[in-house]
Amino acid sequence: SPSNVISFPNMKNLYSLMPKLIEQNIVARIYERLSLPPPIQTPIINQWLDLAQKCQDVTREIVISIVGKYTLLKDAYHSIIASLSHSALFFDHKISINWVHSGHLDISCTESDKNDYHEAWDMLRSSQGIVIPGGFDNRGTQGKILAIQYARENNVPILGICLGLQLMIVEFARNVLHLGDANSIEINANTQNPVIIEMPEFNPLQKGGTMRLGLKKTIFSTKQSHAYRLYETPDYIFERHRHRYEFNINYKSKFEEAGMRFVGHDESGKRMEIIELSEKDHPYFVGVQYHPEFLSRPFSPAPLFKGLIKSSIDRSIAKN
Repeated sequence: SPSNVISFPNMKNLYSLMPKLIEQNIVARIYERLSLPPPIQTPIINQWLDLAQKCQDVTREIVISIVGKYTLLKDAYHSIIASLSHSALFFDHKISINWVHSGHLDISCTESDKNDYHEAWDMLRSSQGIVIPGGFDNRGTQGKILAIQYARENNVPILGICLGLQLMIVEFARNVLHLGDANSIEINANTQNPVIIEMPEFNPLQKGGTMRLGLKKTIFSTKQSHAYRLYETPDYIFERHRHRYEFNINYKSKFEEAGMRFVGHDESGKRMEIIELSEKDHPYFVGVQYHPEFLSRPFSPAPLFKGLIKSSIDRSIAKN
């Protein structure tokens, strides 16, 4: 009937839609349609209304760069955008994203368009924090490595996810361990220093359906880490994975001697899943092999995104 037609007007943010739906008595209509007893007012409704009001009232802004190769198709990073928004709102900020095309950070970009190159670096330098998201193949990876180097050398908070962690490893190997040709075998199968390798249980000749997928257990190896403090869990976490490559554990001792910390691993103890630099070396340099953005929610933001946003806000305050 016409009384069951619900209006979904365009709003400045998604959360502001909730009060409009409540005004139209949508909960009671759904209960009636399903022949359920009349609903009572629940705390979750008030929480959504409070969140919608908070979205409207917040004025402070934090600028984060997402460095990727799909920046023209922003929906490719929808979960990361949402995770940043959840965490920024947790700290009474709204998020502003600088979309940095990783290919434009590479000096080779100047051969085709110097403006793209300078604009990309200007956006990166103007941000308070950086996210290096997941991805595949070698296109744009050099630009991501340059962004990681910039963040590491200039104490800019950075979170690397999946391929982002792998490129953090590559950058550290090249510029700290001075292994000049260090690489992932996904990018260069002939590298003399394969710091990222294909997981041995998967057939390199058969790519389809061979990734490490789904919810996996990660065990903390130390309590003295960003990750342990942010997750606030006793000894382990479960996060969603989607990858075919991993850190080459044969290089672990060299990395540790140079200051890289491996603070989370799988149940075998041989697969490294969380890396960090110590707080004395960097305010927030964290990489994870899994995808924390998939479990972020408005009322429970992903812990590592909260850490990134908090560190970025602190950096912004310190600069001002």
